[in-house]
Amino acid sequence: GHAVLSAASACPGPVVVLNADDHYGPTGVRRTVEALLAGGGSRGVILAFKLGRTLSSSGSVSRGVCRIAGDVLVELVETHGIRREHGRIVADDPSGQLPDDAPVSMNLWGLPEAAIARLPGQWAAFHAVHSDDPSAEFLLPEALDQQRAEGLLPIDVVGTEEPWIGITSREDLETARTALAET
Repeated sequence: GHAVLSAASACPGPVVVLNADDHYGPTGVRRTVEALLAGGGSRGVILAFKLGRTLSSSGSVSRGVCRIAGDVLVELVETHGIRREHGRIVADDPSGQLPDDAPVSMNLWGLPEAAIARLPGQWAAFHAVHSDDPSAEFLLPEALDQQRAEGLLPIDVVGTEEPWIGITSREDLETARTALAET
C-alpha cells in the first residue's frame, strides 16, 4: 500500500501495480491491461494464478485466495503457511486443505484512478488504529478488498495458466533463474 500511495501523484489515470520480485508470464501484464481498459475506468482487475503453480519448493508461502462468481472477485482471503504435504496442498491460517487449481492473487492489479484516490483515506484510518505498532503493514490487497466489500470497486478476475516465477526465499533463486531462462 505504501508504494502505491507514494507513486500516486506521479501516475494519474489507471495503473497496473505488481511486485518487482515476481514474473507473471508473457501474457499476464498484457491481459491485465486489456481488462483494465475494457472496464471503463470504474472496475479493478486482478490476475489469478492456479495455486499449485505458485508454490515454493523451499517452504510455505502466503497467497490471496480468490473467491469468484463468474469472472468477478467476491472475496480475497489472505492465507498463510501454504505448502504441499503428502501430495496435498494445506494451509495454516486459515487452516485446511486447498485445491491445486484454487485461484490466487500474486499481486498483479489493474486499478482505476478512483481506487487510487481512496487509498489516502484508508491509510489515515489504518494509521489511526495501528500507529503504535511498528510491525503493522498497510497492505494493498486488504485495502482493495475493503473497497470491493463496500461496493466501491468491482474487481474483475483474469485467469492465467502460466506458472508464476518468483523468489519467496533465498533457496528459490536458482529455480527462478532456470525458469526465466526457459521463458
